[in-house]
Amino acid sequence: MRNEQRRVKNNMDDIKVLNQRQINRTVKLIGFFLGTIILATSIYSLSMYGIVSGILIIGALILQKSTLIDENGITVIYDAVFYKYLEVWKFDEISELHRETTKMSDHVALHFLRGSMSKRLIFTKNDALRVINMARRVNRKIHFSDVD
Repeated sequence: MRNEQRRVKNNMDDIKVLNQRQINRTVKLIGFFLGTIILATSIYSLSMYGIVSGILIIGALILQKSTLIDENGITVIYDAVFYKYLEVWKFDEISELHRETTKMSDHVALHFLRGSMSKRLIFTKNDALRVINMARRVNRKIHFSDVD
């Protein structure tokens, strides 16, 4: 998995997904302050629910998620400073690929189906076309269709 992590970091041909939700800095500071206060008060009053809540708030703030598409498929990287996890959906495991138009005319949503699980990712029109061509080139059995 370490080699795969290095490959993900160094490959410049990866296509990035557009809808990466970024928490703004002020919200992070307020959330960290609130989580720390909840955690400290809960430790002082020995409240297990508060301790768990404080840890979850702080944990949610340090977790970063990014999604990349490359020749291997979809790679989701979860990075929580002290722990990194990769989730990989290879194109040969994906059975369905659907293109959906979005409210923004210059963006396209692609739905990937693997077994009973699906991912909806948003791309620019050019990147979506590149992803579709790449997926169909790697997996000729993939079923592709447009949905509205």
